[in-house]
Amino acid sequence: MPRLRASFEAKEGVPSFLQGEKYKHYSITLSLSDMPDDIMTVIYQLDDTYANPLRLVTKGVPNFQECITAYGDYTVKIAYRPLRDPNKLEPLLSQRLSDALIDNYQGALTEPIRLAIEDIREH
Repeated sequence: MPRLRASFEAKEGVPSFLQGEKYKHYSITLSLSDMPDDIMTVIYQLDDTYANPLRLVTKGVPNFQECITAYGDYTVKIAYRPLRDPNKLEPLLSQRLSDALIDNYQGALTEPIRLAIEDIREH
C-alpha cells in the first residue's frame, strides 16, 4: 500500500525554515513509499494558497520526491497516471501534512521536530 512520507530539511536536527511576515515556512520533502511499478506520473495537490498547487512528478525521480515549503496544515491529495493508460488520472491517497510528518518521525521525534509539527498544526 503506497504511503506518503513527509520530512523536514534540517540542519543539525533542526528543521529549516524561511521566516515570512507572519509564519515560519518550513522546507519539507514529500515522497511516496511502497509504490507499484506501473506508475508513470504522480500529482500532488497542495493547498489552494500555493501559487502552483499541482505538482507533477515523473517516474525516475526517486520515490516521486517533491520539495515544498509549508507554514500550515492541510490535506495533501495524491493522484497518479498509470503507464498502461497515461491519459487516465486515478486517485491514490490523501493525508494531512502534519500526520505524514508524524508518521515519518515515529520513534525519532526530537523536540525541534515536535515543535515544528506543532507550529504547522496551529496554522
